[in-house]
Amino acid sequence: MKQTVVTPLDPNLSNHDQIRAGVSFASAGSGYDDLTFIATGVIPVSKQLDQFMSYTAKLSRIVGATEAKNIIQNSLVVISAGSNDSGFNDYLLPFRRAQVTSICLQDLYNQGCRTIAIAGFPPMGSLPVLITARLEHSFDRTCLEDENADARSYNQKLVNLLPQLQASLPGSRIVYAGVYIHH
Repeated sequence: MKQTVVTPLDPNLSNHDQIRAGVSFASAGSGYDDLTFIATGVIPVSKQLDQFMSYTAKLSRIVGATEAKNIIQNSLVVISAGSNDSGFNDYLLPFRRAQVTSICLQDLYNQGCRTIAIAGFPPMGSLPVLITARLEHSFDRTCLEDENADARSYNQKLVNLLPQLQASLPGSRIVYAGVYIHH
């Protein structure tokens, strides 16, 4: 296990060992909905998927197609996205709802990924941006229970959906990564 993971966007990335050991396409605050990108300026998941496809092509050139396929099939893919989609589309810009689908998973699967962990939502009602947007009194900085309940509901729906998605993608292993611990 590596202590750090490099980004494929690093112009100095040329070390073949680094490329073979894995890279990170993460962009904090990214979402499945490209409108989130417009609101936040982060790299949307759709663009990260494009970057992943470029990475797999580069990996194939370096190690050959067979070894690249083996590396990708034995990699762990972690997806943590969507909370900003929900924050913007459900609470800050309620006229627009994100339509999150399994397209991202299907694209990763088509690229050879077989082990995927999908993170649930954090306690949305405890995010400072949402608390601030709903402030009624300048000193009332308490968490928003309705938004936290929505996050718990979303997470339960995700837990229920993942076995269906896994069954539709033969040979895949799709697991839920819980980040919201409710007491």
